[in-house]
Amino acid sequence: MDDFFKDIDWKCQENTFWFQIKHDAIKMYTMIIGNERSNPQKDRKQIQFEFYYRNDKNCNASIKHQCDTDYLIINKGTIIAIFEYIYAVFASPGMFTEIGNPHTEVINNFVSFYQECDNSNKQIEFPKDKTRLETADIVAMYAIRFIINHELGHLLNGHTFILKDIFNESELQMYSNSTKPASEKYSLDIRTLEFDADRFASSRGISSVMSSYMDPDYIAFAPQLLKEKYKLFELYFFATHSIFLFFEYLYGFEFTSESRYLPYHIRQIANYGTSIDFLDIFYRYGFLNREENDIDEIKDMMRLGVFKAETYFNYLYKANYHWEEKERLDKENLDYHWQMIMSNWENRIEPKLRSYSRTILASENTIRIADDNYKQSTKTYGTPTMLY
Repeated sequence: MDDFFKDIDWKCQENTFWFQIKHDAIKMYTMIIGNERSNPQKDRKQIQFEFYYRNDKNCNASIKHQCDTDYLIINKGTIIAIFEYIYAVFASPGMFTEIGNPHTEVINNFVSFYQECDNSNKQIEFPKDKTRLETADIVAMYAIRFIINHELGHLLNGHTFILKDIFNESELQMYSNSTKPASEKYSLDIRTLEFDADRFASSRGISSVMSSYMDPDYIAFAPQLLKEKYKLFELYFFATHSIFLFFEYLYGFEFTSESRYLPYHIRQIANYGTSIDFLDIFYRYGFLNREENDIDEIKDMMRLGVFKAETYFNYLYKANYHWEEKERLDKENLDYHWQMIMSNWENRIEPKLRSYSRTILASENTIRIADDNYKQSTKTYGTPTMLY
């Protein structure tokens, strides 16, 4: 049997949380395939989509195209780890004190599912306050949907086909444990595809948050969230930045020219830049008001979410992640790697993907430097950002 399908869980009972996540993934795939922005130049055969869980406690996910079928398999450990972490955040009385009643929370010594320890008697810490528990569910789902949309970006933007043509590979893992030496050219191509998948996920994620922002009834629970107008944007960026930090810390990779994966600060640049670009689109369609400082305040909340994610993560794991400080102190090196990715995208990857992608790809007209947008923020946090 293909290793890709090893130990997967073929059945998922209805009316369970696992079923709901799977249902959401299938719904997102179907909706994207069927919308009006699908690539009109792509001669699409009828392609099936299959979503499975793998019975593996490690954080990972895989995508593959085989026999006219797109496959997405996500490890159960990925889902468990995200919920465990986010529940611990809202079970901490010092985090998000403006939501619910934090004084009811008394978290015990939190030990990550992935730290070396005896997990035989371990239990997940659930927030005791109802509103905080409901909010934790929202934030965890933001993180999980970002991961799923990232993997869908690989599938729908044709990444599996280009991997097959260039490198004779048919599978792409979220994180590979391969010890095979990789050339700088191969590594740059993989980083470029990861960057494109992140932009795809960011565009879907910020659009979902905007849907909630414009229609409060879209969220069926945690009504207290809507009392603060821009809170959803803070929570979304807390969720996405937390997974950037979590996976980099978990896998402990050092970023070099031979790295297959993007470091957390470049991933956040892409996430932040893509989100600003979409906020501008919503502004042009009249959903946001510059005179009322809607966009400026949303930007501040997004960056506050990043700050809170780093504050809690650094406290919990005794780490030292600082996105904006990293941008400022390592700007020359960051710009170099950034330009390498963008040049590789425009001159090599994007032209090859045009015949494979089932969605509209980024082009020169949709990529720009966000100098003006960044400076319009009411606070100064960092350096200009590239946009999708």
